[in-house]
Amino acid sequence: KQWYQRRVRADTNRPDFKMVKLTRSQDGFGFSIVGGKDNVPPLPITIKQVFENGPAYGNLKRGDVIISVNGKSIEDYTREQATLLLKSCTETVTLFIHHQSHDRN
Repeated sequence: KQWYQRRVRADTNRPDFKMVKLTRSQDGFGFSIVGGKDNVPPLPITIKQVFENGPAYGNLKRGDVIISVNGKSIEDYTREQATLLLKSCTETVTLFIHHQSHDRN
């Protein structure tokens, strides 16, 4: 966790960090997550999959790290805590993400 927090604090002005605002569809925000502090070893909350034609499609990529949800840091969250927070966002969500360099969706 500490290595990632130091990296985030040092790099927040780089173009690979961005805010993404999504509007919920009837099927959700269109992505799934992995990671969390309960993961062995602990990992940041990361985009596992982006569903085609969902709200996140074209905005998020597999491997992107979610740093905050609506301004609330999730760096110390378990995957379950992050999932519950995301599900509590009923209409829109604003994510601060670190886009990892890769070509996968």
